[in-house]
Amino acid sequence: MCTLNRILFIKEFFSSIDTKSKFRYAVSAFTRKSKLVFSDLCFMMILKKGLTLSMELNQYFFLHKLELAASKQAFSKKRELLNPEVFIEANDLYIKSFYQKDDLILFNNKYIVAAIDGVNMEIPNTENLKETFGVATGKKDQLEVARTRNSALYDCLNHMMISFHIGHYETSERDLAKDNILKALEVLDNSFPLIVIFDRGYPSIDMLHFLEKNNVKYIIRLQDNTYNAEIKSMNTNDEVINLKITNNRLRGVNDKKVLEELKERKVVTTRIVKHVLKNGTVEVLATNLSNEEINGAQLGEMYFKRWRIETAYDVLKNKLYIENVSGKSELAVIQDFYATILAYNMMEDIKTDANKGVSRNKENGAKYDYKVNTNTLAGAMKLCLMFMIIETKKRKVDKIYDKMLKMIQRELVAIIPDRSFERKKYIGHNKHKTNIRRNC
Repeated sequence: MCTLNRILFIKEFFSSIDTKSKFRYAVSAFTRKSKLVFSDLCFMMILKKGLTLSMELNQYFFLHKLELAASKQAFSKKRELLNPEVFIEANDLYIKSFYQKDDLILFNNKYIVAAIDGVNMEIPNTENLKETFGVATGKKDQLEVARTRNSALYDCLNHMMISFHIGHYETSERDLAKDNILKALEVLDNSFPLIVIFDRGYPSIDMLHFLEKNNVKYIIRLQDNTYNAEIKSMNTNDEVINLKITNNRLRGVNDKKVLEELKERKVVTTRIVKHVLKNGTVEVLATNLSNEEINGAQLGEMYFKRWRIETAYDVLKNKLYIENVSGKSELAVIQDFYATILAYNMMEDIKTDANKGVSRNKENGAKYDYKVNTNTLAGAMKLCLMFMIIETKKRKVDKIYDKMLKMIQRELVAIIPDRSFERKKYIGHNKHKTNIRRNC
């Protein structure tokens, strides 16, 4: 199934009577004639642009050629009847279809290379959401702000957000990571084995045991003081070692079954590789990939691909405005977040399609290879998808899609090798205020 057909499949999914029946909170919901039908409600959440709710509604219904849009109050009442699981199932179906492609990028023609990382996201700073999702506090006397703790499993080579979870701000990132891995294994249906890349906050005896049990390959960067005794005993920079399961290392393992399994094992075997970065820093990586599958130098290069999940989070926050929630309830947060994950995957699918048609590259005499501009892509996608959703004739939908690709391919950016940026941490109140949203 090609990109356009996947998009049209999602259009049919949201327009289906079966979908409406399955994902409404009341049997009588979405049965009366209304300006805001079930599918429109879903598409509006996927294609929101971070404008005021009035402007979002006006623009959407203007394209439908209706004189008046549904009111904000009508939208808010309707969304209370919509189960956010509809977006999760739609995304699962989209992912399953995507991974049936013939041109997937796999490591050793076998493995999906994925990264896991947590990210905090801002939500409307109401007392209700503070109580539901928890709060982040900054310096002394600074205002408490409502935040969620989220985690994703992201395909670093094919740029798909395979799994995404929303949690309480104090939820363990390791627990969210496990949920994401189990979800990914379920969605992919064991069609492809996984290599999952983790940053320094994830290594633990419990995590290594979990990954082994689920036949997941891993690359984990270790902190300087992690497994210190065993690492100091290494004679080379690349060795398979046994990590002793001590009481200290079992601290924090709350699952009694897992605790018994680990006590019975006594050791966990892993491969430790010391990799020297360009700045001279020694990076210590743990993996269960053999030297035959990947050597030490390749392992360091593979770990660097983890950075791509950070780029994906930047797109979610600053191009698709995932944090610019269109309501102040728990339900609104969950609906908007999962709808935006689906929008992201559709956008990356379109991006892959558009990049295939880019001819400006080194082979044709350019200084650099080029790719489509994500800013242009995000705007063009949301505009053109609205027209594609409204249009009923397949021939016209094909034309709209082709025009969108040409529009995107006109705006290119150079792929400059070895470019890096200083990581800046955002400190302050919400960027997305519900009372100062854009009106255009």
